[in-house]
Amino acid sequence: MRIVLAAAEEQSFAGAAQRENTSLSAVSRRVAELEQRVGIALFDRHDRGVALTDAGARFVEQLYDVFERLELIALDLEAVGKGTRGLVRISAPMSAISGDLPARIADFMRKHPGIEVQITEETAVAAIHGVTVGDIDMALIPGSPPPPNLLLFPWSEDELVVILPKGHALAGREAVTLEDLADEPFICMPRDSGLFAMYRQKLSAVGRKMKERALTTSFESIRRMVSEGLGISILPGTTVHPYAEKLGLVVLRLDESWSKRPHFFCTREADRCSAATKALLAHLTA
Repeated sequence: MRIVLAAAEEQSFAGAAQRENTSLSAVSRRVAELEQRVGIALFDRHDRGVALTDAGARFVEQLYDVFERLELIALDLEAVGKGTRGLVRISAPMSAISGDLPARIADFMRKHPGIEVQITEETAVAAIHGVTVGDIDMALIPGSPPPPNLLLFPWSEDELVVILPKGHALAGREAVTLEDLADEPFICMPRDSGLFAMYRQKLSAVGRKMKERALTTSFESIRRMVSEGLGISILPGTTVHPYAEKLGLVVLRLDESWSKRPHFFCTREADRCSAATKALLAHLTA
């Protein structure tokens, strides 16, 4: 196609050969092969050079569109390679989405308008699996270690706190343990929630069973039900403190070694991460 375009613009196979840095015979052969393949003459040959046939003129007119599109594709690929364009799929727990992560991502997208970020809410197990198989580019997970073929990057730490309604018998305490709460009705996230699965496991280890009064899908619903006296709950502090006073919630420290949870971003190995993923990771962990 480049040879045809060059011959049309130079009106000469010899000129096309010089421009494309090839031999005259190669130009003549390639054009003839193309004409034979499509069954149409693209050029009229004469002593002074060549001229486009009507079919050849229509073909060359479309070639300009083709080469413009190819150039745009090349520029787009170059931008993706440099990390100025692309798509990053990130998974994060609800606690992070309820915190400052969305603001940080929005700031990144303002600074990198060519990069699209898609955010999904997943459990840690599902997120780690997604990164491992390549369905997700990066995931924010609590301190549980991922498989050894994934990389970890520290991001933040949150603290789990106990929330009670006003007037609750434990409201005067400064801190409580999970076992102190074993007889209390819990307002929980769904059963596949990583947090509440951990609470059930911890209680089971001391021979107790969690009393689940309600299952809900949002921190807002949990806060509201606790404030109305339907039960108690344990949530990340970042999802509680901004709302505690307004809802009349009592917030206690959870006196457990696991109540402070580091969070990490995990990705595949560096050579399997896109430049856009690396750019977002650098922004979030700066």
